[in-house]
Amino acid sequence: MKQKLMSSIGGCLLLAFLLLVFPIRGQAADSITVTDDDNGVKVQYELSKRGDSAGTYSAAISFVDEDATPEKLHIKSKVTDANGTYEIKNIESVAYKNSLKLVKIEEGITSMAGGAWKTGYADSDTVKISFPSTLEDVEDSFLNWDKHQDSVIVPKWLSKMQSENGVVYAGKVAVYVPKAENDDASKVSEITFKDGCTKIAHKALFKNTDVTKVNIPASVKAIGGAAFSGCTNLLQVNFAANAQIKDLDWRAFYDCTALTSIKIPDSVTRIGTETFSGCTSLATIDISKESKLTKIEYGAFGYYPYKIDLKSLGNFYDINPSGPSTSAQGVKVKEIYLPKESIKNYGGGSAAGLFAGCTTLEKVTIGSSGDAKAELPKAELPYEMFAGCTNLKTVNMDKNVNTIGTAAFAECTGLKSIDLTGVKEIMPYAFTKAGLSEVTIPSSVEKIGGIAFGGCISLETMTLESRWSGEDSGYRRMVNILGNFSYVKGEYSYNMHTSSEQVNNPIRSNEEFRANYPGQTAIKTLIIKNDGEGTALDNSSAFAAHLVSLENVTLPEGMKTIPSGAFKQCFSLKKVVLPSSIETIGNNAFDSDVNLDIDFTKLTNLTSIGDYAFSIINANGGNSAEGDSYTKYKDEIKDGGIKNIILPESVKTIGSRAFFGQRNVKKIVIPKSVTSIQGQAFQMIPALEELEVYASLDKVSGSSFNEVFWSNTRNDSTGKLKKVILGESYSATGKIGSALFYGLDFDEIDIQMNNIQNLGSSMFMKNTRLKSFTVPKTVKVINQAAFYGTTALKDITIPKNVQTMDVEAFRKSGLEKIWILNKDLVIKEPTTEDVTEEESAAKTKVYIYDPKETVKDFIAIPKDVTIYGYAGSTAEAYAKQNGNKFVAINPENKVIFDSVGGSKVEEQTIECGEFAKKPADPAKEGYTFKGWYTNKECTNAFDFDKDSIKEETTLYAKWEKNPSSKPETPAKPETKPAIKKNAKVTRGKYIYKVTSVTKNQTGTVQVCGFAKGKKAATIAIPSTITINGKKFKVTSIAPKAFLKNKTVKKVVIGNNVKVVGTKAFYNAKKLHTITIGKNVITIKSQAFGKLPKLKKVVVRSKKLKKLKKIKKKIFKPVKHKFTIK
Repeated sequence: MKQKLMSSIGGCLLLAFLLLVFPIRGQAADSITVTDDDNGVKVQYELSKRGDSAGTYSAAISFVDEDATPEKLHIKSKVTDANGTYEIKNIESVAYKNSLKLVKIEEGITSMAGGAWKTGYADSDTVKISFPSTLEDVEDSFLNWDKHQDSVIVPKWLSKMQSENGVVYAGKVAVYVPKAENDDASKVSEITFKDGCTKIAHKALFKNTDVTKVNIPASVKAIGGAAFSGCTNLLQVNFAANAQIKDLDWRAFYDCTALTSIKIPDSVTRIGTETFSGCTSLATIDISKESKLTKIEYGAFGYYPYKIDLKSLGNFYDINPSGPSTSAQGVKVKEIYLPKESIKNYGGGSAAGLFAGCTTLEKVTIGSSGDAKAELPKAELPYEMFAGCTNLKTVNMDKNVNTIGTAAFAECTGLKSIDLTGVKEIMPYAFTKAGLSEVTIPSSVEKIGGIAFGGCISLETMTLESRWSGEDSGYRRMVNILGNFSYVKGEYSYNMHTSSEQVNNPIRSNEEFRANYPGQTAIKTLIIKNDGEGTALDNSSAFAAHLVSLENVTLPEGMKTIPSGAFKQCFSLKKVVLPSSIETIGNNAFDSDVNLDIDFTKLTNLTSIGDYAFSIINANGGNSAEGDSYTKYKDEIKDGGIKNIILPESVKTIGSRAFFGQRNVKKIVIPKSVTSIQGQAFQMIPALEELEVYASLDKVSGSSFNEVFWSNTRNDSTGKLKKVILGESYSATGKIGSALFYGLDFDEIDIQMNNIQNLGSSMFMKNTRLKSFTVPKTVKVINQAAFYGTTALKDITIPKNVQTMDVEAFRKSGLEKIWILNKDLVIKEPTTEDVTEEESAAKTKVYIYDPKETVKDFIAIPKDVTIYGYAGSTAEAYAKQNGNKFVAINPENKVIFDSVGGSKVEEQTIECGEFAKKPADPAKEGYTFKGWYTNKECTNAFDFDKDSIKEETTLYAKWEKNPSSKPETPAKPETKPAIKKNAKVTRGKYIYKVTSVTKNQTGTVQVCGFAKGKKAATIAIPSTITINGKKFKVTSIAPKAFLKNKTVKKVVIGNNVKVVGTKAFYNAKKLHTITIGKNVITIKSQAFGKLPKLKKVVVRSKKLKKLKKIKKKIFKPVKHKFTIK
């Protein structure tokens, strides 16, 4: 079945994450060119405003005369033209001349751009550069390290600069820390940057393996890109306690493989791209809760998005299919604290895969740092942020996360639970293949992406507090977020375990689903809550449909509607807690849920049940039922299904096939409140025992009663319906249509209607179990074939209010007696001719299709029925005309009450066919009255409400002796006579003769045959019987014991029997199976002779080795083939 996929990944992630991100500087719209005379050489300053409050400038410096050959260049911090003086703070670039020997930069310059010194300076052997003490910042690559990304080639001018304690400074910037050649005495392992140093420049210590420890003063504001990259022996990085550093630029500590711990100063606001990548020994990164960190960039800790295999979920594309399988560059931290404001998308990318594949990480806390905690933005966990953190067990987000990005916690198999409070969006694959065992979706969540919880094989319980309001209601579906579909084609997903699959491979429990689909999320319990404005179910379609693993659902009080298809084909669903507030159960809401039972009596506000709401086709929930129309729907729903459909008085409408095929329903009650029942609503319910309909027949929309309740159980007598009640409001008109109960066999019907006018045509047709029926006093017409084929009905009274009986009324019924109390009853005649309107009152045209039938076969009362009626009545005339026996009845009959020793009860005279009035109970000293009975033995109770009086009747009182207050004298033990040889005794069905007796009154007996009045289809000879409390072995079967028996079909001979006498079972007409006990050693002549139906003999006795040789003698004259085993 097709479903719209809720959300898509949106394609591959930006590959630009793999590129380094550099800051971009803004430029003023206007530039100023100033020419200055530097010792006769004209120098041009291309100025641009920096945009600071002081109105200072950046300068690009070049020579006016390209042919000039200056030896010195003096770069000024202020230049003047006709328009004024310009203060320069930043140097963008400096032109190079081969003739230059000295470049001096004037005090006041504070920063230099990455391209300040062109390639020529790096390659010059003669030039010397003098930096001002005011220089505070140099951008990455200002020394042209970019030309040699994996190594450092030191310019001659730089090597000539004097170092201070091993550090070369350009103004306040530490630009270079020389590495000792070989192992000479100049090797410095500990570097302490001087107070006043404002920055450690790009690649300042690049691949410096001498350094093991660095001390960074409070004055440092930033560490440039790759500043410590490749310092593989660096063990310690110490920041001053009052550190003011803000920026750790890209790859600042890249490949510092010996570094085990670092404390990030609270002042740091940015950790750049790949800052700690390659720090494979770094186990502790201390970020305090007071940190002002606002940005963490891509690869900061050495992890990157990697390929996540989704083949275990179905035919899906992998997540990041072009990515690496693992990452070996990451830090090895167990615990990390991250300020919420540092985890977000930023210009040019995001920190995708920030800890992806970090298998050491166990705990993450996302907190709120800085001063204005409440005002800072919440975190947006990026793509694959913690993917593959298989040991991650604890995630504390403390309402600080707004978005959980795509695959953010994918494959976090150690993560058993997570608090998502405050989260607004959970993106696709967010927790795919995670170890969650339960999860609550809080009310804050507005969107949940596709397969967000796919492949969570331990996830059993989901609580939905969210209304999921950010998603279109038509696409809010649990299968989408759980990934329970087999493949996606185009914009549609296809159910994993379809209704067709359920037919051939039925799943009926969460456990079975897990066994069949081990890689899938198998939700067992779903709890849906109301957030005050509604639920996730509201206005949705197929919300939790096709969740084959789901067993339990709890819905909140206050919920009014279960939408269409909400839990369709949840084949394992066993329990749904429905609130009493439910008013509507939509179409297909619980369609095919074969395990589910609902107590409708608690749904006191329920008004509407939709089409197919609880329909079942295949007994396992599939979409097909094998067999033809007469054998379908007889298979059993084992251990499940609705047991009783007792609808509350609030219900008004019941849709088409609403309860179709509910095999295990035993009782149905349709209340008076129901105004509409559509076709087939209660069809194919073979276990039904009681049916009570109090609603009006006139409200059965578009279908007859028969169409609503029909079952095909009649054809093989498997139906269990015992009683049907039609309430007093069943029909507003009182008219009963055709074939009202066709398709329903039942034992008893109680028609409570006080306006019923007729018993409709074919009303009880072929009901083979209806034994009695009382015609209501308001009935005037018995229509054609009303009791056709009611073979169990033997006796019926037609009250005097009935005026017409149509043809075939009792055709092929089992009727033996009929009492007709209306002297003028019109009993219509069948005819094959057309009937005029005038003739229709006495005749009905019938159609003969069977050539063996005649018009006489269509008469109302078959001729073998005895008719009881008044002399001179139409009933007597009918009897004479059709050959029925007629018995005249008295208009009045006496009812005599025999109180059997009790107080006298006056007799009553009752009009024929009416009911006696129950008298006051008689009294008898020492006894309690127990009722009136029709026989002296008091075994047949008399019912004053149902048993009409049609002849003189005597009723007998039944008494029960009251307990005596005096203690009774204990009875003396009965002395039983001794058992003698040849004595005969009866035990159960059989007569036995004693063949031996010991002194202890035990012995042996012989089976002689059936006891008087007993018979059976199966003879099972016991091993022993008990006589006077003693055990006697049954050792033989007497000759001719069961000779010529006409009922026995099967014989089982007990294990103590040794001898079977001559002709013991001779000529047993129906005997077809014989089992001979293990101790039989002798079978006399013709013991089993002349058995025309014999098919099988089972011999358990090992002593009858020569049975085949005596086969002819034993079974003579059985001529046909039979088997001996």
